[in-house]
Amino acid sequence: MGADRKIKSLLAAGVLLGGVSFNCFADSYEDGLVAYATGEYADAVRLFEDAARTGNAGAEHMLARMHSEGTGVESDAAQTLAWTARAANSGIATAQYALGVALSEANKGQRDDESALQWFKKAAQGGIPMAYYHIGKMHEEGRGGLAKDAGEAKYYFSVAASELDVFAQKGDAASQNTLATMYERGKGVPQNFASAAKWYRLAAMQGFAEAQFNLGRLFAAGDGVEKSDMEAMNWLRRAADGGFVKAKVMVEDLVKQGRGSVAMR
Repeated sequence: MGADRKIKSLLAAGVLLGGVSFNCFADSYEDGLVAYATGEYADAVRLFEDAARTGNAGAEHMLARMHSEGTGVESDAAQTLAWTARAANSGIATAQYALGVALSEANKGQRDDESALQWFKKAAQGGIPMAYYHIGKMHEEGRGGLAKDAGEAKYYFSVAASELDVFAQKGDAASQNTLATMYERGKGVPQNFASAAKWYRLAAMQGFAEAQFNLGRLFAAGDGVEKSDMEAMNWLRRAADGGFVKAKVMVEDLVKQGRGSVAMR
């Protein structure tokens, strides 16, 4: 998943701001939420811009989302990043995390690991579990001005796994998928393919395309589940239909190997 796509999904997941009121433009923000919910996107953009002029963090966050999605305005990566940065600076934890991801996964020459690390730390303080995972990765890889430190990496991975487990148990598909990945790779938890398959399946059944792809991979390899080309193609096809490009590529590869004809349509 590319950085732009990740920002889009992160911003979409972070709209938990319906009760935020910051100033006399709170009504514009709240009216913007109503306009957005009813599909009046152009009006929503105008109302959010009114509220954002006085620093309404919720409005800034929504403008980042709308520029990312291309709702009410043309999709614009530069504007998405700019509004994400404004929302992050206004204290929105999901925006802080999204900005950290953008900075850490940008193209060479634009990547800023040190700034990304600081945003991940702020997001972690704001209760975003995946921020701990990224801090762990930076310790593991020696990025962001940090020396490689396996002990620190293990600590942050374990915190991430513990926090993600809470959200996964409540049914959050993104958390289930990430927790499954940690079980598959042995990050923060003992490596356990059966547990990985369990959490991938729960997320996949909710229509989470990345989890469908991951579950398909496990069936194709027989990791944590009984090897089954039919099941692999079933889940990979669902992920491909959901727009997950890697799944489409894997479907084509399995067909070339003669393993996917039963699931083709």
